[in-house]
Amino acid sequence: MDRRIFFLACLIGLSLVSPVQAKRELAAGALPQTVLEAFFSDLSTAVENPANAELGLNATYNLVDGYWIRTTREQVQQTGQVADLNSVIFFKFNRPSSWVITSLRSAGEFARAEVRFQPSASAGVVRNKEHDTIDTTFNLVLKNDDWFIVDFKGPEVKPSEALPDALTVDPSDTPATLVSRFMDIVLQELGPASGSPGSNVNKVAAATKNMWVDERDSRRSLGQGLTMMSMLQPTSWHLVELDQQRSTAELTITIESGSPVAALVPGANKDGGPTTIRFLAKTTNGQWLLQAFIR
Repeated sequence: MDRRIFFLACLIGLSLVSPVQAKRELAAGALPQTVLEAFFSDLSTAVENPANAELGLNATYNLVDGYWIRTTREQVQQTGQVADLNSVIFFKFNRPSSWVITSLRSAGEFARAEVRFQPSASAGVVRNKEHDTIDTTFNLVLKNDDWFIVDFKGPEVKPSEALPDALTVDPSDTPATLVSRFMDIVLQELGPASGSPGSNVNKVAAATKNMWVDERDSRRSLGQGLTMMSMLQPTSWHLVELDQQRSTAELTITIESGSPVAALVPGANKDGGPTTIRFLAKTTNGQWLLQAFIR
């Protein structure tokens, strides 16, 4: 997973703590391959268990944390990765049906394994189709005569495409047309077909920046809103209410989401129903622009 997943993880309230070594159902001194196979099996079972559907990221990780020396704040600052939690995100979004350790090398107290997974899902949604295998890397260290996982790396991220030119706005735009144009782009670029959360956030931000007031608070609100949308992966939206005054406006919409991690997003409907979002807009030099995104 790349820095975008780390950024999303931070926004949904993940806490980073000191290394933890919980109990695990393994014989003392189990080999690295045995540790990995047990971790994959237990994590897959935890993710697929319907009783765990409402568990958050940390709660799911806690079911398998005995296989890890947990990622520390210092490691995150150095690498930009939350490796242990990223492994849980990987399983939630790809739902691997099988895996094979293609390479395992060890030297003293360090081991590195290359693992190929066969996913059964895309963006957390199981689809009856052929999925490309995914190559990953896990690092382990020997501590107190037992092997623990300390790092996980997913597939290399492809170089980003060139960002699109910003769409134009003109005096004919109203608060309603701005929200409509904005949400249509969100559905197109951040919906279920967009892939992993965060994939197209920068693309949407670049395309829609002219729709927003050029102020620091508005830019921050846009960034937070797009991050939330990328996690929800909305499938549709509906305008519920429009309160438009002479120079300000407030619009309320609902969005539908089938994302498997929607329950992890602050402000999202935890019961699976529509999530309500408000937009604020105002006129600047006679031009309507979006000002804030409120959960």
